Amino acid sequence: MQINKILKTIRLQKNIRQEDIAKQIGIQSNTYSDWERGRTQKIAFEDIEKIADICDYDIVFRNRINNSELNSKNIDRKEL
Repeated sequence: MQINKILKTIRLQKNIRQEDIAKQIGIQSNTYSDWERGRTQKIAFEDIEKIADICDYDIVFRNRINNSELNSKNIDRKEL
């Protein structure tokens, strides 16, 4: 599933408005709307982490090569 669809799904499950999430993470509501519509492909990990926290979700990434799991608690963040 694409990140934009995940963001929309978890927000709707918690019945939170886009404007409320945008305000809480410190961005414009139209920026958040663009994220959910898939108009912006690059979203900072920290912003995804904040959205997950707001919506009471844990972030888990699966490594496609060996199916190992990384989550926001054990992922090693490195600058690209």
